[in-house]
Amino acid sequence: MKKTDLLVLIVDELKRLAIEGVLPSYVSAMTITEQTRLDDLGIDSLGRMLLLSSLMNLTDQYLPDEALQHAETIENVLSAALSGMSHTAAG
Repeated sequence: MKKTDLLVLIVDELKRLAIEGVLPSYVSAMTITEQTRLDDLGIDSLGRMLLLSSLMNLTDQYLPDEALQHAETIENVLSAALSGMSHTAAG
């Protein structure tokens, strides 16, 4: 999967979570880029686990629980997801 395609999936998922009330409602109206900080999206440790679960569902790939532990930006999330996908494809 290309990075740009994954970014679109992540942004769509974040906006869906905001509409459902899982994330703050303002997230649904935000412009989310690779530089957007997870803190700015109201993503705490529980939010990271929800995002991780969503990533695994969206990509049909397993990612370890610690994959997003140190992620600070959407770029970090993308890198973790792509790294996990490449490890799965190689293994």
